[in-house]
Amino acid sequence: MDANGNFEENSLKIANYLDDRMSPAEEEVFMQELGNDETLKQQFEDELHIRSILANDDEISDSVALPMFQPADEHIRMIEKALEGDANNNRHHTPIVSFFSRYNNIAAIVLLMIAIAAITLIITRNKNNNPSEIARTPVQQKPTPTNNDSLGNKQAPLLAQQANSDTVFRHFYKGYAAGEEDPAEVSKYYNDYKKGRYSNVIAASDADYRVMGLNNNSDKLKQYMYLYKGLSYLAGNKPSDAITQFDSVMKSALKTDVVFYNAKWYVTLAWLKKEDANKASAIAKEIAASSSPYKHKAELLVQELDKNK
Repeated sequence: MDANGNFEENSLKIANYLDDRMSPAEEEVFMQELGNDETLKQQFEDELHIRSILANDDEISDSVALPMFQPADEHIRMIEKALEGDANNNRHHTPIVSFFSRYNNIAAIVLLMIAIAAITLIITRNKNNNPSEIARTPVQQKPTPTNNDSLGNKQAPLLAQQANSDTVFRHFYKGYAAGEEDPAEVSKYYNDYKKGRYSNVIAASDADYRVMGLNNNSDKLKQYMYLYKGLSYLAGNKPSDAITQFDSVMKSALKTDVVFYNAKWYVTLAWLKKEDANKASAIAKEIAASSSPYKHKAELLVQELDKNK
């Protein structure tokens, strides 16, 4: 089979896998091929990277429908069309890069639609908001309970502490997006996480992803599995379990590894979710003093927590 044929066949396999159109047996065969075929693995990582970019764009506004995103089958047909040469004029094949460059136009359309949606929402709210029709009945506020230390000194109100932690968490929390460092071998579990199938990620064992070909990469794969499980626990509102998984990453990974930086940032958020602002602040200060890509976010988080003390 020629190169074009291999590319088309691989594209179809990748699309079927990412769109959950494979049976468990077919997925296992595909994972084995992914571990043994470098060309397939590279093509798979390219497609995963593109989908990650599109997923990040989609997270900008969950309320805006994006009808222009075509299904995987249509993407494949576009690739096939781009690969077809003009036999009569003996032209070269169209570069595949031209296909991927179309996503720039999609991104522009997405931003335009978001702007239109935001303007429409503001206009609608202004029309529906009539202050004269709203009864303003004073509400008697109950005193917020406070806690005392061992000397009887009053400390910050407990409910206020919890509210501040939750507010800061919701401000800084954003779902994890895979990067180039994320191993393709465990992408199935990343996809389950992104699609909200947290129980599938949490239930995964070493045996489940050994078939993907560990080779000399076993430690890294385990670290990312711990990361995905921690992310799934955090998204499922189980911060204590999430902290356990993130700690496992940080204990086994190098402090300069990307997976270490990711785990340390999300364990900070997990402590916030657990309403322990002091612990979260201490870890955030460590991140702010390091070369972590989350350095700036950590600085802002510390400032926000300091304001609420």
